[in-house]
Amino acid sequence: METGIWALVNYRSATVHIHGESQGRQVMECKKIDIVATGKNIDRLRIERGMAVTTLEEELLVSKQAVYKWIRGYNLPSIDTLVMMAKLFDVRIDDIIICKGGDSKCQ
Repeated sequence: METGIWALVNYRSATVHIHGESQGRQVMECKKIDIVATGKNIDRLRIERGMAVTTLEEELLVSKQAVYKWIRGYNLPSIDTLVMMAKLFDVRIDDIIICKGGDSKCQ
């Protein structure tokens, strides 16, 4: 069980720093953000929940163009939007922005 995990996203260097405790041990990682994989994760999570793009834009208070830019890997959501998205999808932020090595869902 993971508790107290938090992520600091640095958009300038396209990295995420993950800190906290997981299964009783300290976790400190720095991972590169793959913008294309992030877009695929957003689209996959949206589809898995049977959510239309219009529903996603309404829930996150963004434009359809913003959603399509994320899905196509042209841009990243803001940290505020990532927080809202994580709550909406019931996942952690790093589940959205980090492609786990060998995870076929990110391919």
